[in-house]
Amino acid sequence: VTKRLAGWIETVMARVLEPLRAIEALAGNPLTPAPLRALLAPLAAAGGVLERAATGVEAGSLDRDMRRMLQQSGVRLGTLDLFLPALLKPEATRWRLALWAVRDGETMPPLPPPGAATVMTPQDPGLTRALVRAGFRPIGAQMLRVDLVERVARLVHDTRAGRKPFAPDPAFATSLALRPESFARLMQALGFRPTSDNPVQWVWRGQPAPRRIEPPRNGAFSALAALRSGGG
Repeated sequence: VTKRLAGWIETVMARVLEPLRAIEALAGNPLTPAPLRALLAPLAAAGGVLERAATGVEAGSLDRDMRRMLQQSGVRLGTLDLFLPALLKPEATRWRLALWAVRDGETMPPLPPPGAATVMTPQDPGLTRALVRAGFRPIGAQMLRVDLVERVARLVHDTRAGRKPFAPDPAFATSLALRPESFARLMQALGFRPTSDNPVQWVWRGQPAPRRIEPPRNGAFSALAALRSGGG
C-alpha cells in the first residue's frame, strides 16, 4: 500500500507541481548563474511564492540573459514578490498547502476560494501564514493575490507621469473588491505617497528600501523528499 501510494504521489506531483521541481533543479545546477540560484533556491524552498526581501538579491544584479532564464523558467519577478503564476492555480495551491501541513505536522488549512482576488485577513496567524503560502499578500484587513498586486503596480505606473500627482482609477480597486484603506496600504507598499492637499492623489516616491527577512530554511518540498526516502 505504501509503495502504491508513494507512486501515486510521485505521478500527481510530477504533473501538478512540475514548475516547482524545475526551478529546484535549476537552483541546484552549478551552471546556473549565482544570482539566479540565490533567487531560485529560497523560492523553491518556499513552495513557489516568496517575498522578494527574503532573497536579498537586487533586480539590478540580473543581466539580460539571467532575466530571460528566469522568464523561461516561469518565474515572475514582481515588484514585491517572487512567484510562479502556474502554482497559484487551485490544484497546485491545494498540493502546496498539503505539503506545508505535512512538514509542519498540522491539519490541512482551508483553501482560498477558487479564483478569489481578495480574502479577509484571518485573526488566526496560522491561517494568515497559510494564505501567504497560497499566494496572497496581506494589506491590512484584506489580502490580495500576488499576481494581482503586480497588475495594480503595472496599472499605476502606466497611469502616472513621472513624479507628478495623479489619481488612479477607483474602478480598478473596486473590481478587485479592495477597500479604500487596503488600496492605500498597497499603494504605499509600492512606493507611492498621498499628496497632503488631496488624499485621493498620489505621487511616486520610489520603492522603499527592502526590509531583510529570513527565507524559509526547510520548505514544503522537503516533505516530499522525506516520503521518497521513507522518513515520512
